[in-house]
Amino acid sequence: MANPRFSIITVCYNAEKQIEDTINSLLQQSFQNYEYIIKDGGSSDNTMSIIQAQLGGNLKVRIMEGPDAGIFDAMNIAVEMAKGEYLFFLNAGDCLSDAGVLERVNQYITDNPGRDIVFGNVVQVENGKRVVRVYGSICSKKIYYLTGDCICHQALFAKRELFKEKKFDLSYHVCGDKEWQLYQIVHGKKYGHMDFVITDVSVEGFSRDHMEEFEMETLTVIRKYCPVLVYGHKIVMEMKKSMLMKKVLRALGRILFQKSFH
Repeated sequence: MANPRFSIITVCYNAEKQIEDTINSLLQQSFQNYEYIIKDGGSSDNTMSIIQAQLGGNLKVRIMEGPDAGIFDAMNIAVEMAKGEYLFFLNAGDCLSDAGVLERVNQYITDNPGRDIVFGNVVQVENGKRVVRVYGSICSKKIYYLTGDCICHQALFAKRELFKEKKFDLSYHVCGDKEWQLYQIVHGKKYGHMDFVITDVSVEGFSRDHMEEFEMETLTVIRKYCPVLVYGHKIVMEMKKSMLMKKVLRALGRILFQKSFH
């Protein structure tokens, strides 16, 4: 497909339990002007058999197999193949929230021309509980990043040309997306916030399993792009060491960035 509106990218490895739902959430979309790129890191389970069964012969789909140096390297490899105007990364196990998601994103981009990056909300899924994580306009500002958070990439559509300017930095094992986002903010890229849910996302993932590395890389990113915020970030991290302050910060986060799922 030449010059589709969207390139949807899934990187996966041994994802036989998750990949089918992810694929189905894309296949059911009412908006069809997209290509789908799957980068598999050499799965040893039935992941590729499931992918071939669901997508074999689909002209919208390109499938790559082979080793890579981790999730951000796999993403960079897939980006090289992409032809869409906007790129979107949909992890194995995460699903577009309903059949009209791409239709609504396309309409927002059409109605709000000139946006380099557009982003919406996600439903966070953990132990069967579903909560809407709201990414407001503040999330595209440098000050938001002193919390250590960033916009999850399953909520974000970015112009392909941005990845020609800068790919994910492989020196970051956990925070490559955070580093990429702050680069775009510092270099004046134009963001747009879409106040609707994009993806259902499992919050049990790689970052949670590597919290020490996550915190170290976050500090490195903030020092690189927002040195004026380093002190504020350190204060927030110290506050989190207090059980009472951790509860206060979590309550504040729920008020500002969460709402009940209906």
